[in-house]
Amino acid sequence: MRRLLATVACATAAALCAVGAVGAQAAYPERAVRVVVPFAAGGANDHTARIYAEKLGAELGQPFVVENRPGASGAIAADFVAHAPADGYTLLLGANAVLVVNPLLRPDIRYRGTDFAAVGIAAQAPCLLVVPASLPVDSVAELVQYAKTHAKSMNFASPGQGTQMHLLGELFKAQTGTGIAHIAYKGSVPALTDLVGGQVQMMFDNVQSALPQVQAGKLKALAVTGDKRLAVLPDVPTMTEAGFGNIDAVSWFSIMAPAATPQPVLAQLRQAMAKAMQDPATHERLDAFGAAVPSVEPEAADAFIEAERLRWTKVIQDAGIQAQ
Repeated sequence: MRRLLATVACATAAALCAVGAVGAQAAYPERAVRVVVPFAAGGANDHTARIYAEKLGAELGQPFVVENRPGASGAIAADFVAHAPADGYTLLLGANAVLVVNPLLRPDIRYRGTDFAAVGIAAQAPCLLVVPASLPVDSVAELVQYAKTHAKSMNFASPGQGTQMHLLGELFKAQTGTGIAHIAYKGSVPALTDLVGGQVQMMFDNVQSALPQVQAGKLKALAVTGDKRLAVLPDVPTMTEAGFGNIDAVSWFSIMAPAATPQPVLAQLRQAMAKAMQDPATHERLDAFGAAVPSVEPEAADAFIEAERLRWTKVIQDAGIQAQ
């Protein structure tokens, strides 16, 4: 009888532990969750993080609080999240430069892409290929021809070494066989200023930055990256429509967790992410600053980021790009 009672007691204790574990697991999140943004407040990264923080918080019943940690091209924030407790309470707003380019160009940083697990790709933002209004070209094909006949005086601008816009310019050079020189600026504003003034002849830039200059007639938009035209520039073709589909890429933002985050927690986050992506209000708010909800499902986000890493590794290696 004693053995029987002991066996029953052990079985009961084990069952209670199992129930307790399930209960603890199901309780996530029990407190506020931080979403760390690698850049200052006010930009597309920050807007994207706040849209999803609001949606995830409403779905999971706890505040998702945005915390801006700018510096070192996003490396400060990424390193912080990579080495945070893997419990689902510290997330990162990732991006091309932070997750793909930094680990390739900066051997001094402590984190790598494998230090994160993707909750989902939050947004994609196309880029405009723009030239000065005074440049005598009106299409991508004409720009390529102009670049070949003016090789010694042709330059392209970017908002910085290793940015998505720099890599797109290098991809343009490689795919068109043009010898355009790269000039890196400290941000879009000074680069666009020199582009308007004709000191540089072309640039890929995000829609939010370049659009006002296009609408003012100071720049000409020759094409937009991505799979569809912009509602605000309906006459500007996509790169594919212009005949250069091999020169096509969009900026993207993702929600990331530390790699060792428990799978049940990731599953809850991804389920909430999927609902946020399906919400029409999310589409409207992203569209307001030239971004869009991607077609990548949360479960496929890690594979998407790995494909991006492989793609841009080749571009960086072929162009001999190094950190500055």
